[in-house]
Amino acid sequence: EIPSLCRTTRTRYVRHRRKSRTKFFRVKCTLPYFLFYGKAEKPLKILIDTGASKNFIHPRFASISHNVEKPFFVSSVGGDIKIEKYSSGKLFAPHSNLLIKFFHMKELKTFDAILGHDSLKELKAVIDTSNEKLIVENNYVIPLLQYKMQEVNKLHIRSDHLDKIQKEKLEATLKNYQDLFHPPDEKLPFTTKIKADIRTTDEEAVYSKTYAYPQALRAEVTEQLRKLLNDGIIRPSRSPYNSPVWIVPKKPDASNEVKHRMVIDYRKLNAKTISDKYPIPDTATILANLGENSFFSTLDLASGFHQVPMLEKDIEKTAFSVNNGKYEFVRLPFGLKNAPAIFQRVMDDILRNHIGKICHVYIDDIIIFGKNLEEHLENLKTVLNTLREANFRIQPDKSEFLKSEVEFLGFIVSSNGLKPNPKKVECIQKYPQPNSLKDLRAFLGLSGYYRRFVKGYAKIAKPLTKLLRGEDGHRQISKNQSKNTPIVLDEDGINAFNTLKDILSSDDVLAFPDFKKSFILTTDASNIAIGAVLSQQFKEGERPITFISRTLNRTEENYATNEKEMLAVVWALNTLRNFIYGAKLKIYTDHMPLTFTLSPKNNNAKLKRWKSFLEEHDYEMLYKPGKSNVVADALSRIQINSLTPTMHSAEDDDSGYILSTESPINVFRNQLIFQIGQPSSYEHVVNFTNYHRHTFTEPSYSTQFLKDKFQKLLNPGVVNGILTDEPTMGIIQQIYKTMYNPKSMKVRFTQTKVEDLSNEEQQLEEIKNVHNYAHRNAKENTLQLLKKFYFPKMSKIVKRYVETCEICKTEKYDRHPQKFIPVKTPIPTYPGEIIHIDIFAYNANYLFISSLDKFSKYLKIRPIKSRAVSDVKDVLLQLIYDWDLPAQIVIDNECSFTSNVMEQSIRNLGVQIFKTPVNHSETNGQIERCHSTLREIARCHKALNPEIGVINLVREAAHRYNNTMHSFIKNTPKNIYIGETSPNATFAEISENKEKNNNKIIDLYKAKDSKITPQSYETYDVGAYAYERTNSKSKRKSRFEIIKIKEDHDTHVIDSNNRKIHKTNLRKNPLTNN
Repeated sequence: EIPSLCRTTRTRYVRHRRKSRTKFFRVKCTLPYFLFYGKAEKPLKILIDTGASKNFIHPRFASISHNVEKPFFVSSVGGDIKIEKYSSGKLFAPHSNLLIKFFHMKELKTFDAILGHDSLKELKAVIDTSNEKLIVENNYVIPLLQYKMQEVNKLHIRSDHLDKIQKEKLEATLKNYQDLFHPPDEKLPFTTKIKADIRTTDEEAVYSKTYAYPQALRAEVTEQLRKLLNDGIIRPSRSPYNSPVWIVPKKPDASNEVKHRMVIDYRKLNAKTISDKYPIPDTATILANLGENSFFSTLDLASGFHQVPMLEKDIEKTAFSVNNGKYEFVRLPFGLKNAPAIFQRVMDDILRNHIGKICHVYIDDIIIFGKNLEEHLENLKTVLNTLREANFRIQPDKSEFLKSEVEFLGFIVSSNGLKPNPKKVECIQKYPQPNSLKDLRAFLGLSGYYRRFVKGYAKIAKPLTKLLRGEDGHRQISKNQSKNTPIVLDEDGINAFNTLKDILSSDDVLAFPDFKKSFILTTDASNIAIGAVLSQQFKEGERPITFISRTLNRTEENYATNEKEMLAVVWALNTLRNFIYGAKLKIYTDHMPLTFTLSPKNNNAKLKRWKSFLEEHDYEMLYKPGKSNVVADALSRIQINSLTPTMHSAEDDDSGYILSTESPINVFRNQLIFQIGQPSSYEHVVNFTNYHRHTFTEPSYSTQFLKDKFQKLLNPGVVNGILTDEPTMGIIQQIYKTMYNPKSMKVRFTQTKVEDLSNEEQQLEEIKNVHNYAHRNAKENTLQLLKKFYFPKMSKIVKRYVETCEICKTEKYDRHPQKFIPVKTPIPTYPGEIIHIDIFAYNANYLFISSLDKFSKYLKIRPIKSRAVSDVKDVLLQLIYDWDLPAQIVIDNECSFTSNVMEQSIRNLGVQIFKTPVNHSETNGQIERCHSTLREIARCHKALNPEIGVINLVREAAHRYNNTMHSFIKNTPKNIYIGETSPNATFAEISENKEKNNNKIIDLYKAKDSKITPQSYETYDVGAYAYERTNSKSKRKSRFEIIKIKEDHDTHVIDSNNRKIHKTNLRKNPLTNN
């Protein structure tokens, strides 16, 4: 970009024309001059560029524009700039009438316009450098200002650690390289030394369908695409490849505005990408070569990947799509599997002649060293010159210069040599002394995991382990009880605890990382903190490299469990980036859902953003059960960062602090409110019976003041509520922990106060408004009301109102329907006494009447033409005759069975009819189950005899069913119904066998009934109203209808229309008389 190049170096960019393209070349010259011209309140800032043949202006300052007859390009290291429009005007009127043409360039940032050589000549301009003024025609004088180079501290370079001489020398060095420091609001250039490629196992295109995203974000996505297009990062694509895009929110900025960014899901492309085996530098060698140096500088490259262009043939593989188009990356995108290896190769190629001599490179981290100030500055110049030749840009706010001690690859590199980073063991060194057996178990689990590296571990830990075994004189405590069992360490116990902490954070346990091996990252999350341990597998076993943990902030405490567990992983990856970026990694978690692939249908933007971050690493997510995850589990349960406990750091804690609740303070019977303000005051209010509210107003609260009020006002007989600001909470937490036992004095922090409603009519009106808004259940209505109001027994009053809502009873599903209760049914005493009858539909064209003997399970089946009474009547009556007129038949509510003609014909035969309740096929379940078996036999027989007809098939299936063993009667239905026969058996023997079998069946039924636990359905008053389930398949129709009870029986009722309704299809009306 022209303005940035002009302002950051002592250079001038001279243009020459070739075809239709204007190029810029850098030549040495004096610092440029500029002038202000125009309205006093907002003048134009115009650069005087004697090397420019054309004039340029930002379009926002041009009121009238014209199209250029033949558009041309302006080339710069920031990319090509297309010139398509211009404006004309008299710049110095009325002193000059010269019409000057300015070409539009929206890339102008520092200056509003550039005045070139040709126009200066036409204006007969004279630049008086000694007096710093510009003289144009008619001797009109305009004051000139010399453009000053940006100072070092404006680049956010930290130099407070340097003395005056060192700072001056650093500034003198860096002022010649300010073009290397990338301003965040300008185009990012790219290197010309190498291009990135993507080698895949085959040439078959990877295609994934586009993920949908909210229409409300369409404008924002379009704007991001436009910027990427303008910056030359992407271009429109016609590629057969396609990767989907997630639109995920960024963290809110300082203005609390939530912005979004696009994340490309390259998982499928990565799966078939051939791994780049380019070697990552040996960190042990790098760190060893840094000795005997006094000064160090580290450089961070700005958006490193986007500074590397893609190989033309592989650009199509990066294609992605959104709803308004398809694009592909011209630069190396984030999320590709081989991106770290590609970048390492780039840096090695560029700095090959200097690596090991004056610098080292680990992926995108560059460290420059020197034995003295002069040598280091020369080395810094050499590296900066090399980066300039490769056209790389540096991010100033993440770079360090002239440091005697600097962090690199997870270690502290200093003039005195190499030492571990204190952050690696900070969480171990600050591990709090256990106050309960639960805390002690966690610490011993952490230290015991690495006991093989601790000489004499058992002896050192003995004063602690004896507390778990009951050797201290107390009984042994179970794990479930250990949480509430306090302990006090004696002198030996404290010494053992401190000794184990020192050993765990020493080099005897901590291993030096081997970057040729894969890493193991084990993470865990609790309700108060997250923790992780980075380790590697060595010959002697798994050894830790670093321990990390931190407490959750107020927002994170409210995360769901899976979000907390994922937060632990992402935070650990960020914190340990110097170790694991670019290396193979195994991540262990005790939360199994994290090991599954995140579905595109998952709308949790936070998880999508974090999952996309994980894709930048070569990792494998594995499950480790909680019992095995003792180290990370212990780290996730300590509060390292929370020096002053507050309401938020005490959520779900068992450390003796006051817990917090989301309920308003109104719900507590004893309420203490400590307000900040003036003048000082105290108010005692009783809004409801036995509800006391004490409100204090003070400029601030001292510890003694709060102690006095607590001793006077806290009530051990109820749960006390406290409402105050965060600083006062911290004081109260300390007072509570030292003065009170959580079991004897129950206190809760709350964050809100709502309006008290004492008027019953007003209470009912508010309940009615909340419930009728969406007809939610009583619990949700209560929570909604608690946002604004409170009154005693709110839950009961709301529940009572909701239960009487007619709309809810008729229109809503029954979420808790009455379960079917097994009941005892009549036991038949002989074959053919009770027959179950139903219609069996083999398919849409073939119907049968099936009849099953309850006693013998014998099946008889007859084909029918249709369900019409005329087609069913004769066949059904013939079946009843075939069963020798049974005592009772069981039928469902099939229309042809329940017609008056059919029922009268059956009763004329002296056969009792039992009809099952409406929509309750379980009552006739025996024959329903028989149909299922019959259908299975028919399908199997059809597979062996495909030419058989349906009627013969069903008859054959029934025959085979009757002649095979039945699981309940432990015999074949035929033998029980007809009787077992043999060629030589006498009539007496046949009768005896039949009687013997019948007695067995009766005993089986009695044994079955004896296992049924006596239960009963709800009873209904005669004349009362109830709600019957409609079982309508239409989602728009009511779920229940009102009926009136005529008769009440054990399992069913008879309504006013003489319909039999099973009680599982009823919903009781709480107002039985209405």
